[in-house]
Amino acid sequence: HSFSATPARVQRAPEIDEHRDEVLALIEAEPPRRDEARPEPRPAAAPLEGVTVVELAQGIGAPLAAMQLGDLGADVVKVEPPGGDWTRAIGPPFLGEERPLFLALNRNKRGVVLDVEEAGERAALDALIAGADVLVTDLAPAEAERLGLRYEDLAAANPDRIHCNVTPFGERGPLRDKPGAEIVLQAMGDIWRYLGRLDEPPLRHGQDVSATAAGFFAVQGVLAAVVHRARGGGGQKVEVSELGSLLAIETQLNAAQSDDSLEGGWHLSAPTDPPEYDLYGSDLQVDIGFVRDQTGWLRFCERIGVPEDVATDPRWATTLDRTLNAEALGEVFEPYTRKYRAAELKEIIEECGGIAVVCNDYDSLFEDPQMVEYEMLRYIEHPTLGRIATLGFAWNLDETPASLRRPPPLLDEHTDEVLEEIREASHARR
Repeated sequence: HSFSATPARVQRAPEIDEHRDEVLALIEAEPPRRDEARPEPRPAAAPLEGVTVVELAQGIGAPLAAMQLGDLGADVVKVEPPGGDWTRAIGPPFLGEERPLFLALNRNKRGVVLDVEEAGERAALDALIAGADVLVTDLAPAEAERLGLRYEDLAAANPDRIHCNVTPFGERGPLRDKPGAEIVLQAMGDIWRYLGRLDEPPLRHGQDVSATAAGFFAVQGVLAAVVHRARGGGGQKVEVSELGSLLAIETQLNAAQSDDSLEGGWHLSAPTDPPEYDLYGSDLQVDIGFVRDQTGWLRFCERIGVPEDVATDPRWATTLDRTLNAEALGEVFEPYTRKYRAAELKEIIEECGGIAVVCNDYDSLFEDPQMVEYEMLRYIEHPTLGRIATLGFAWNLDETPASLRRPPPLLDEHTDEVLEEIREASHARR
């Protein structure tokens, strides 16, 4: 994140027990007296109930951020150009006239179509933005300047508004106005070296990692700015880059590896380790580990009928050996493991003191008891498609839970409704 009013600070990690006396002194101090005149907070149906968000963005990162704000209760108005967000045209797959990518990123929003280049509709957009608590955009600096949609262009009309702008490379530097694509950002961000093997070509991560990470970091930034504003600090600009977000999720390795004096260790070896060794059941793969109890490996081999001379082969004597010889291990053990379903293998491994997880495919993922417990697949009624699936929430707030209130909007679905609200607000101010 980059905050215009409250920049983040960088402090070194503490030495062990470094701040004991300082923290104990805080604990022992007399607690601050609550202002008796301060009213008790009003219970809300959702954390961001009453917060208005205007989204002027397309694609993945910024719309994902706005959707999550909507999940938390904000009233999100998505402003699309004539023709709509470009994700409305991306496919296959297709669901009638709708596209799953758009549906996945745009629940809990109202949809409006406005042409920002047309004077009358631009006036409506300006009025909409002026009344918003949060504005979420994805404009390169040059485009924002051309359209008069920079933070400094808009702040005077509402100094308390928070403006979050998500771009591929950030708003400074030689790439500030360049378009970005996921494959470009992954190549620049060096995430490819965490996939596959050193002697094989780089592998693209199948998920849009940089855009998705930027969406989550944008939400964090907006919520931090909301807290700052609630303390009387006013609005500010929150800048998020997809490239920076990608690097941020690689923090535990990249920061340490920048120090040439380090000589490696388990926490630095992930980029060079081959994939973990998997065993194949009759239906799915099982990722296994016998880290703490190496004798458990031999008990497991005995349970599934592996001959002793095969089980004690020095190529898989330890966890590291099994990892380095994963391909050979899979070939030799396949005749024994294929006799079991993945769930059965998992149970046997755990009984022998190991850890195991079934490598889910799509069909098994949402049948996993843990996924079912947290309702990670939910359903909502769509005006043209009927009942559609959508992902559950990453958070679980016991007092103000997130909710599914609106399906993804049809193109232009709420334009008349929102324009009428703008007219009513204008009349009320006169």
